[in-house]
Order: sequence, then structure tokens, then C-alpha cells
Amino acid sequence: MSSFSTRWSVLQTHAVGTTDVDADGFVTNAALDRWLDAARDAYLDQCTHLTAALADGLTLGFRRADLPDNAAPGRPTTVDVSATATEVFPSSFVIALRLRTTGGNGDGFVDTECAVTLEDPVTAAARPIDNEIRDELIALEHSARHFN
Repeated sequence: MSSFSTRWSVLQTHAVGTTDVDADGFVTNAALDRWLDAARDAYLDQCTHLTAALADGLTLGFRRADLPDNAAPGRPTTVDVSATATEVFPSSFVIALRLRTTGGNGDGFVDTECAVTLEDPVTAAARPIDNEIRDELIALEHSARHFN
């Protein structure tokens, strides 16, 4: 049997609380969305060249697929969320996101991704991802140290 591990730049652990579950004890998609956004934002906080572009008046655009209903299997007690960039395109890049549930009556994981664009705030037109931003994303991936 073989397997492979992916390293992640960001890893956050969330204890599942009473406000994170529905009446049947399943983690709500609203809680998962909140944790995915937090991991994405923590990843972006590492990007100093991207932050500099935002200081120049540009904004970030995000496109993430909706999660299926009951995306967190079982009734986990903990959810680990990881984030790392996987692809860079001329005017966007992709952050891979993984939710891993543990505890309760089922362990599992769900993968999703978020496309990120650097946008002009007036026209919403995507701006190019320059070489400095691309190189910084690559460097972050080379230094990633978390497993999920």
C-alpha cells in the first residue's frame, strides 16, 4: 500500500462548539465556511508582496465552490483546516483548502479550493499576478511544514 502526504503552509485546529452544529449535531456549513475563510486569510497574511499591492488600492476577489450539505462527516469534535497555494495563473492563483474531521463518530476530509484575483476596485478587472507575488507564493510552498 502506498500513500503520499501534502505539506500545507497554514494549519488551524478548531474545537467544534455548540454554536457550530445543527440540531442533529452535525457541523454546519456556515461554521465550515467561516473556518475555510480564516485559513485562506491566514495564508494571504503571509504574502507581503500581495499586501503591498493592496496598499496601492487594489482589492482581492475570491471564488470558492459551495460545500455539499453535511460536508463534515459524522459528529466530529475537532476540525483541522489547512491552506496552501497550488497554482498560479497570469491573473489569479489557487489556494487549496482541506477540512479534516476527527473525534466523534467519523473521521474524514473534504478538499476544496479558492481562486484569488487581484482586482481594480473601480472596474473589478483582474490585474496580473506579477513575478514578485508568484515567487513569494512558490517560496511559501517550499517552506510549508504542516501535514493534514
